[in-house]
Amino acid sequence: MRHSVSIIRGTLFIASFGILAGCPPSRVNPVTNRVQGVRYERIALGFQQSPPSVVFLELRDGMPPRVRQHRLDRLEEHDVLEVDPSLAGFVADETANRQVIIDRLAASSMGGRLEATGMRWVTPRPPPVTSVLGTIERRGEHVIARADDATQATLAELGDAVLPESELWLTSPDGDMVALELTYPGVPRVRDLRVFETRRIDAQLGLVRAEQALDRRADGEASERLDFAAERLSPGDPLVAVVAFTRARIAARARDVSGCVVELEKATALDSRYRDRAVRHDDFDGVRKHPRFIDFLTLAPP
Repeated sequence: MRHSVSIIRGTLFIASFGILAGCPPSRVNPVTNRVQGVRYERIALGFQQSPPSVVFLELRDGMPPRVRQHRLDRLEEHDVLEVDPSLAGFVADETANRQVIIDRLAASSMGGRLEATGMRWVTPRPPPVTSVLGTIERRGEHVIARADDATQATLAELGDAVLPESELWLTSPDGDMVALELTYPGVPRVRDLRVFETRRIDAQLGLVRAEQALDRRADGEASERLDFAAERLSPGDPLVAVVAFTRARIAARARDVSGCVVELEKATALDSRYRDRAVRHDDFDGVRKHPRFIDFLTLAPP
């Protein structure tokens, strides 16, 4: 952990899974660890679809203003370009309005260079922001997605020591990505940035609904919910393992040993901890004594 401003894809917790599935934690510290008085602002400028990224202006004490890119699929960051000297003073002015800064950048040659990379400028949106399945909003220390009272997913935890005093929601023109800029009372000169993909949010809500269907023994409906989720996830996303493990549970409940093992192999290829979960989970009781299931547990690498 290095810095003091967060960009997070979000996580999903499903109690009955007994797991936390989502992206690795951000490399940056929570707001409670910030150094008072030090400027560290990130202003979302735009989004790129491939790879899924947010492009932002970073303003820090002792450093020239620069434009950086954060890849959501790898949690990697790199510089895109430094702000032109003719704009640097204006951009770094702490009294400048963020929207005016963005408008000046967009109208400059820098704006053209950013657009040439495929970047699409952010659009301010009133909360809550919507996805296909639900709404995205902040509730106290949590950023949540909500399809209905029973179907919710926690996307980010902001920490309850210092709650935001203001928030600004921004989306890509097509609504595929959402950014949330936050400022905090008593922590001046800091602007926090969180970013989410709406397709992934819908996948998270779909997984919650799949789990609800399994609780009702509605395995067919659960399979449909999993298909919906899988279509919205990028290869290698940690939630792909959740989909595969849940499909393995459904196959095991149907005494489909072959299908069960195939899905478990997919899940464990992404996260080896699913092998232990298969040992403990009741849904695998019907196939637990089958030779192929035993072979999977005993012959597969740890």
